Amino acid sequence: MPNAPNLFTERLKMHERYLADLQAVLSEEGQGRLYPELLAGIRPDGAFDSPSFEEYMSVVRRLDDLGVVRGLGLKLGDRKRNATFGFFGIGFLTQASLWEMGGFSCEAFSHCWGHYLQLQVFREGEFLVSRYLGRPPLIASDPLLVEQVVMTGVRVVTEELPGQDWSRCRASFAYPPPPHRELYARFLPFEVRFDQPFSELLLPWAWAARPLPMANDRVRAFCESSFHAMVEADSGRTSLQRKILNLLIEAGASGSLDLSAVSCRLGISERSLQAALTREGTSFRRLQNEVLVERAKQMLSVPGMSVKEIAFALGFSQAANFSRAFARATGMSPEQFRSDCGF
Repeated sequence: MPNAPNLFTERLKMHERYLADLQAVLSEEGQGRLYPELLAGIRPDGAFDSPSFEEYMSVVRRLDDLGVVRGLGLKLGDRKRNATFGFFGIGFLTQASLWEMGGFSCEAFSHCWGHYLQLQVFREGEFLVSRYLGRPPLIASDPLLVEQVVMTGVRVVTEELPGQDWSRCRASFAYPPPPHRELYARFLPFEVRFDQPFSELLLPWAWAARPLPMANDRVRAFCESSFHAMVEADSGRTSLQRKILNLLIEAGASGSLDLSAVSCRLGISERSLQAALTREGTSFRRLQNEVLVERAKQMLSVPGMSVKEIAFALGFSQAANFSRAFARATGMSPEQFRSDCGF
């Protein structure tokens, strides 16, 4: 039987939808031919199933460097809907109010993107504030990322509370006015401030208690309990293990980080990292293999890619080596796993 949903696979599905949005934006701008070229620049083998967030942002940055799509971050964020976030989006839509949706969003945000951005939702005077804090802080000053996040907030709230007067809202950005500043008025029909201490979206506090039209207590409870079960399944991890897994997941299939790179990113020596993992009863290689197997399962569940193509996309020189590694980890061959998934 196929594996139950987990945070890893849910994140990968969202990343795939992000890429679909990018392809749509390119088509709208008459630049659709660039899409395969951009992907090839990240994964030369052409396989781009199960993308990481870093790979997605790499493609976005490459496109932005070409300068062919003005306001790229705004246009990508404008395409986001609750459906973009799959299981989590259903949880957002079925909350009783915008305030409760904010609480669930903070939880989901923390577990899916917390190593990049932290979301805080709180009341400040007459506003309901969604504040985005970068990890490291410099990320919160990255227009390409922050434009997408703020626009996503606007689109999601518009879907949840249609017909509101957005002129009473405000957005703040922790960076100077970008060259495409005039596009902000098109996508954000309210006051926008630059060079602010934080990047945040401010909505009227009166919106916070308004009932959401798609509120459904049974569906909401199911989504929340399923989400908490996913988190609990991952809660046996130590803080160090979660940090390493996040780095490995976001590095993507083609650019897996080695021990030296991970140690550098964490600011500790290789020897200290290995010793710490040994004390915790695991190893760097074991964590690497775990991420590799989860990514392999995700790719095997997508029709159209052969086992050989998947093996090469994951860095194996031979399909047989991949099959043996997969069987050792799961107790079944890739073909058996795919058959159990119904493909």
